[in-house]
Amino acid sequence: MNLVILGASGSIGKQTIEVVKKEKKWDLVGISVGNNVKYALNLLKEFPSIKYLSILNKNDLNYFNNLNREIKIFTGSEGILELINTSGAEIYVNALAGFSGVLPSIKIIEKEKKLCLANKETIVCLGELYSEILGKHKKAIVVPIDSEHAGLKKCIGKFKDSEISEYIITASGGPFFDLNKDDFKKIELKDALNHPNWKMGNKITIDSSCMINKAFEIIEAHYLFNIPINKIKVLVDRKSYVHALVKLKDGTYRVNYGPKIPTMTRPISFALNYKKDRNFYTDVKKYSDLERFSFKILDKNKFPLIKYGEFVLNKKGNSGVVFNAISEECVNSFIQGKIKYVDIEQIVDKIMNSFDFEYDLSINKIIDSDKKARLRAQKLISNERR
Repeated sequence: MNLVILGASGSIGKQTIEVVKKEKKWDLVGISVGNNVKYALNLLKEFPSIKYLSILNKNDLNYFNNLNREIKIFTGSEGILELINTSGAEIYVNALAGFSGVLPSIKIIEKEKKLCLANKETIVCLGELYSEILGKHKKAIVVPIDSEHAGLKKCIGKFKDSEISEYIITASGGPFFDLNKDDFKKIELKDALNHPNWKMGNKITIDSSCMINKAFEIIEAHYLFNIPINKIKVLVDRKSYVHALVKLKDGTYRVNYGPKIPTMTRPISFALNYKKDRNFYTDVKKYSDLERFSFKILDKNKFPLIKYGEFVLNKKGNSGVVFNAISEECVNSFIQGKIKYVDIEQIVDKIMNSFDFEYDLSINKIIDSDKKARLRAQKLISNERR
């Protein structure tokens, strides 16, 4: 089967390349790499099957002048959509970061292809519109590339919602789980990037440190599996060994766990190999006693941003895209040294509690809401710097 990787130069993209090389089941025909043209050149040498390439900057086309084979190269923000339209692949991995991955996901679903989705923002931003679009394109397959959601899918198996009392995803707790809340004001960038278990990109690492990422995953779980909001729970596993659980109404649990050293190659392989008519129970065991896993409870007073997972699911409308836009602007500004770590929480709270949300959604309104929320966030960030 032909495969396209969007965001091939990022953490998930590179690990997908590892899986492709190891399993040798797919022909890699297309990649997008943003500005990472040197990495693209390396992949072109390694994969003669690549025929389509998307890069961000048109000025970088000269890097590819001496290729000894024909490659179709797309540029600019529209380049990824052109790549999707032209490549004709059966499987697409969307490993793009942030809001930039939303429109490509829509395009892939509309083409009724298999979408292996690492871009959480697609579901967070679209919300109910995601379910509506997917409902119109029933041949499309969306499989999450996320250890928690891949694990949840395995745990659910053939159980019906009426048989399940709780759907539980885990959090590592990040680098600040044991840190006193009063000391959060001392947190620097290097501290927030020091995740205890996972090696990820800067944005998602900081999202994880303040539980924005877990709020996103709560929203994902609801829309991916049609889970009632009040049944979604979060537990902390400091070792990131257990990824997901379901508690059955008979009191027993089904638990998904991974290797002692966390890796994303397993959920990536799960997504790539997934078929609608196949059930996966790999690594799922039945336990009535969970003490051996040493779960901890997340302190929501210390990490209050997690509440926006439930907030968005209850508010609906464009609240998801607004939440994402504000968090993206805040986290990126923290990375750039424009604001302090504690400012992220304050700015998100201030805008989310005062924004005039809309409920009659379309793709254009999602795009417009993203812009409006970013402008609000940028204004507050500018005020913080004065």
